[in-house]
Amino acid sequence: MRQFLKHFIKAAAFLSVLVALMLGGLYWYLTSSPLILNSYASAIEREFEKLAPGLEMHFANATLEWPKFFKPLRIRLKELKVYKKGDQKALAAEIPEMQLKFNLFHILEGRLWPSVMQIHRPELNMTYAPDQESSFLFASTSKEEFIGNLLDQFVNHADFASFLKKIEIIEGRVIVENLPEEFHFWQKQTVNLGLARGRHGYEGHVEIKGEDLSISGMMHFSPKEGRWKAELSFSQLPVANFISLLSNNYKDKLTGLTLLLSGTGDLTYSKKEGLENFQLSVESTSGQWDNLKIFEGPLPIDAFRFAGEFSNHQIRINTLTFTSKEAQGHLEGKIDLNRENKTAHVDVIGGVENVPIDDLKFLWPKGLAEVPRDWVTNNIKKAKVPAATLVLKSDVHYGDDQIKVDIKDLHGEIDILNARVRYLEKMPMVEGVNGKAWYDDKTFRIVVTSGTTFKQNIKNGEILITDLDVKDQNITIDLDVMGPFSEALQLLDHEPMGYAKSLGLLPAHCSGEGTTKLHLAFPLERKTTFKELKIESESRLTSVGLLNPISQVPATLQEGEFLLKVNNDKLSAEGKALINRLPAKITWQKNFDEALEIENTLTVESSIDSFGLAKLGFLLEDNLKGQAPLTLQYQSKGEKAHLSFKCNLEPVDLFILGIEKTRGLPGEFKAKIDFENGKPRYFKDLSLTAKDLLNVVASGSFDKSGKGFETVDFASFKLGKTEGKLHLKRNKMGVETVYFDGLVFDLEPILEYLEKSSQTTFDRPVDIRLRADQLYMGPHRLFHNSSIYLGYSQDKIRHLEGDLYLSAQAGNRLVKIRLKSNNDHQRSFELSTNHAGNFMSIMDWSENVRGGVLKIKASHDGPTTEPWQGTIKLKDFALIKAPLLGKLLTLAFPTGFMELFSDDGLRFNLFNANFQYTPEKLLIKDGRAAGTSLGISVSGLIYPKQGKLALQGNLIPAYFLNTLLNKIPLLGELLTGGKNEGLFAVSYSMSGDMVKPKISVNPLSVLTPGIIRKIFSTEDEDPQELQSSRK
Repeated sequence: MRQFLKHFIKAAAFLSVLVALMLGGLYWYLTSSPLILNSYASAIEREFEKLAPGLEMHFANATLEWPKFFKPLRIRLKELKVYKKGDQKALAAEIPEMQLKFNLFHILEGRLWPSVMQIHRPELNMTYAPDQESSFLFASTSKEEFIGNLLDQFVNHADFASFLKKIEIIEGRVIVENLPEEFHFWQKQTVNLGLARGRHGYEGHVEIKGEDLSISGMMHFSPKEGRWKAELSFSQLPVANFISLLSNNYKDKLTGLTLLLSGTGDLTYSKKEGLENFQLSVESTSGQWDNLKIFEGPLPIDAFRFAGEFSNHQIRINTLTFTSKEAQGHLEGKIDLNRENKTAHVDVIGGVENVPIDDLKFLWPKGLAEVPRDWVTNNIKKAKVPAATLVLKSDVHYGDDQIKVDIKDLHGEIDILNARVRYLEKMPMVEGVNGKAWYDDKTFRIVVTSGTTFKQNIKNGEILITDLDVKDQNITIDLDVMGPFSEALQLLDHEPMGYAKSLGLLPAHCSGEGTTKLHLAFPLERKTTFKELKIESESRLTSVGLLNPISQVPATLQEGEFLLKVNNDKLSAEGKALINRLPAKITWQKNFDEALEIENTLTVESSIDSFGLAKLGFLLEDNLKGQAPLTLQYQSKGEKAHLSFKCNLEPVDLFILGIEKTRGLPGEFKAKIDFENGKPRYFKDLSLTAKDLLNVVASGSFDKSGKGFETVDFASFKLGKTEGKLHLKRNKMGVETVYFDGLVFDLEPILEYLEKSSQTTFDRPVDIRLRADQLYMGPHRLFHNSSIYLGYSQDKIRHLEGDLYLSAQAGNRLVKIRLKSNNDHQRSFELSTNHAGNFMSIMDWSENVRGGVLKIKASHDGPTTEPWQGTIKLKDFALIKAPLLGKLLTLAFPTGFMELFSDDGLRFNLFNANFQYTPEKLLIKDGRAAGTSLGISVSGLIYPKQGKLALQGNLIPAYFLNTLLNKIPLLGELLTGGKNEGLFAVSYSMSGDMVKPKISVNPLSVLTPGIIRKIFSTEDEDPQELQSSRK
């Protein structure tokens, strides 16, 4: 036994040495040059059929190589073609080179079972299928099925070719049919892939190389668990190549994203659960998102970084940041997926910083809070957004190629810096707005902390968009504004509101400061009509000034303090101010409802004085003393308006045409005026009352210009003693005609008023027709049944006809007054009466004249300052108890003239005189009075306004006899001194005060012939005017 073992060991050692020599020889041979195996082709092909049942293989060349001693043997097959078995026309694969690696002992045992299969430079034929869940599929023809089936069998069937431990694809070329141009990337890639069977599953690696990118990774597959694990790294990978792999649901949303990504990823996938986990971290340095369906325009991306996790049930965004121009953005959150129901629950938080508001439309995707997005991007300009945030929770339904979003929670904040905001179409934008916005799925709210518009400072405000979760949205705007009232009025007057224009206010005529609370509400549409706009505004105005707030009523408003309210129905203002310098309480309301009868209502409670009347065009500084309480109401609609006022006259002194109403006497002035087209047209119910002193009731109409009256009817005209009816009318030529018919007309106060008034002329022609039962020209100057016609034009009385009766009884006690114009310069005047004494007594000219026939004639040629020149004749009259004449006669004739003091008086047959008259002075020339007992001559000046006189003349006693010598030619003139002079006469003079003049006589002239008497006359007492008038 021992001997047997010894020989067995020797034999085994010999055999071992022999085998080693044989293997060494084989190794040397194979490492020196490959062993050509073409003669073993049939055996190799049979073994291949075990790897691909139903297929047969043919190759052009086969070699056996042994690179190193400890490396496996390998068979290299070139130009390999695979056909369907029995049909060499059905090519299943065409591979440039395949290497099969064998275990040495398997070969020694005669089994050609490769442990590793390497497929070199194959064409991986695929087809682009955008309608499928995965966009890329292996081609369905038999030519492409070999590699796909081989990989599928190797991974999914453990009993398939159990001897085969690893399959590698080296430098495979991807060829995709029907590939759009934008996905040309997949046509140019080289793929290296390796799959190896291990104790716990499959290990693998993949590498994809292109011109500008690289993708590599390691993977592990556990058949038992049915789970894939992979680790990937990539650089310069166009994101579009990821997008191309997605279904249309996501592809449309992400198309146009042109980032070059670099990063890493860890993936876990199981057949049971699908994608269990995919941790991805990527970054990019440049690119843009050019998808107009999502963004307003191209979104440039200067830097991008993403880190997140994906699984079959959830997508978690750990970090997503990007930089676009000056803006930075970030996002984080998660998306929970339910693939069975095809729903996803989104829960993300994001934000952006340093975004120009004009670029916000590029960063804010369309469809995300669409309404506030449109309003913000269209109405906020030139601003900076320091920060904006987003919190979004929503359920997304993505089945049937439709994506429906059900927002559960959406809110965020937007900081706004130095913005221009358009809050209403056509209205001016608000400049320099600073504030903050809050939004959610139902509302969008902006709080404004500062801003300006039309020089109005916005202290704070709020813009609120509501109903974002329904079809139609609404917006409300609340602003607290402070600034100049004139600019605020311009703002209210801006389209589409036009409030100032509708109120008739001119912003340029306004001053003051205001604080306004403005509330606007309207549907959030692209174009909002004024009817859809709801307005509420409340302004507190101070130091308000208005020039002619009502164009029809000239007035100046100052130092006003008002509360101004505006809404869609009305505008109202209430407050106090100074109107024409007097305190006033004012309420103003404008109705915007066209159905209402009244559009504007203005009520003023104030006072009026002479200054206020002057503003209205009545220069009555001397006619009104004090302040009269006034209540005024102005109402209008369209082109028609109505003004009514009531004035309490009790606290004032009132002077009307010489009639004085003293303070404390009750009185009232009221009227109603109708306006058309901004001009006064009619007035009615005008009344001026003051107990028994005044009672004027009138109505009338204005001319087309509205600056003057057309007709005025006084149903009652009582002014002092005057009582009757008065009618005023102005014709088309501008001539005003005044008709008065009544019981009494008192001219005395009117004459006194005209005498004192600074206005002595009228600016238009006037015709006055007056008839009165009683006509007063003074306290005792009463005429009866009088009628007067007066025509005035061009600053002159052109025509005058007056018939005045000195008694109410029938008879010829008539005074006729006539004035007429011969041309533009010449006027003539005539006055006559058969009852001179009565007339002169009434006129207060003299109480000492009885009877007589008076005739005065005068003419005027030239300017009104030139004197009237005329004559006066008085016949058959007597002088009774004339004090001045009596004193003169007493001085001249000591015996006196007793008949002067008798009841019959001193009678004269005639008095003649020439005169020149102006209101300042009366010049008498060649005045002669002749009677049986006495003759008087007179010449000189009388100053009515000064109450002075300077007269001289002669007294001729026994006038009839004394003047007989005058009839003797030449001798009579020498003896008497001239015509109407006497042989015996006394020279006299009067000067000084008219009531008590200085009277002097020349006693030497009593018996002096007339021619000599003139030498001794008292000429030194004649005034210079009298002397010059004699020349």
